[in-house]
Amino acid sequence: MASPLTKVEFVAGYILGFCVVATFQSAIVFLVLVLGFKVPMRGSFLVAFVVIILVAAGALSLGAFLSNFARSEFQVIQFISLVIMPQIILSGVWMPLQSIPEWLRPISYLFPVTYSNHALRLILLKGASLTDILYPDFFALFIFFILTFFLAVKMLQREIV
Repeated sequence: MASPLTKVEFVAGYILGFCVVATFQSAIVFLVLVLGFKVPMRGSFLVAFVVIILVAAGALSLGAFLSNFARSEFQVIQFISLVIMPQIILSGVWMPLQSIPEWLRPISYLFPVTYSNHALRLILLKGASLTDILYPDFFALFIFFILTFFLAVKMLQREIV
């Protein structure tokens, strides 16, 4: 925290560094799926990567934002379960959104995983292009990234308390 970097540069560097790791992980997963398991992919790998990197950037900026509230590593682990589990359960990853109770379904659309799940299914299974997923999926993921990035920068504390 003693570096001459601005808050924006600090958070952007953190996100960029881990997005590189996410790119390599995604490439390995795609290779294993296509070459190892012979899963047919109808869409563009490049478009899928764009969505994956945007999701990774949003998740990293959300993590940077939430880490401002943690006083220890243990609290960070507790935040993970509070943030990730509702997203996985309510996003349509395990079950279709239509099977989620109607009164609970609007909450699903607050989570970025809902939009990434929908976008990646369209790309990989139906061959959708970037223009096909631009609204609402890509737009929602981009807004989520911008919002969480802004909050992470705003909440970053440079002083040691």
